[in-house]
Amino acid sequence: MDYSVFAIEVAFAYDAQSQTRSELRRLILEHSHLTSFEQKYWFYETAAGLLLREAPSFERGCWDYFDNDIALSKYNEWCGGLLKEEGVRSTPSVAGGRGPYRASGETRYTTFTMAFLLARGSNTDRNLASQCQIAPANLWRRDTFIFLLQCVRRFNFANVRSDVIYMIPNRDDFGFTPEDLQAEKFKYLRPLV
Repeated sequence: MDYSVFAIEVAFAYDAQSQTRSELRRLILEHSHLTSFEQKYWFYETAAGLLLREAPSFERGCWDYFDNDIALSKYNEWCGGLLKEEGVRSTPSVAGGRGPYRASGETRYTTFTMAFLLARGSNTDRNLASQCQIAPANLWRRDTFIFLLQCVRRFNFANVRSDVIYMIPNRDDFGFTPEDLQAEKFKYLRPLV
């Protein structure tokens, strides 16, 4: 079978008052038992909706769409994010587990990723291919990421062969600092305008 891959990742700031991170975390933990196409649809519709709620906070991002022979290897690269040690620090950002901020109130970030292996040539793939024809000047715009997340909300999961979703870091007390996101391993996340 021939495949296409679509993946999207955003890094966004969060604060102690926001429930979005905990709602996304809970949603991911419920993901493993979803089996029907309808359940997958509602799962990703909810995840995209929660992310869209945080769209004003999107600061960095990356997305891919490939409909050629490297699609499967690109999908596997995106899945590899689950297996890598992505956190820059090995201890919480905040001593004593007081939440996602230091005493100074420094902003903390999380990254959220969704990747889909699609049946190449399926309705979902053809629709997505046309939607991903984005002018180079608009590739790294916040409104492009909003648009692409809205596309995910229209997927027919009968055309999705595999999917992966994850959030890094998993705990509020390990939130990335602005300096963390400057690390070499995060250079693929482009600043959004």
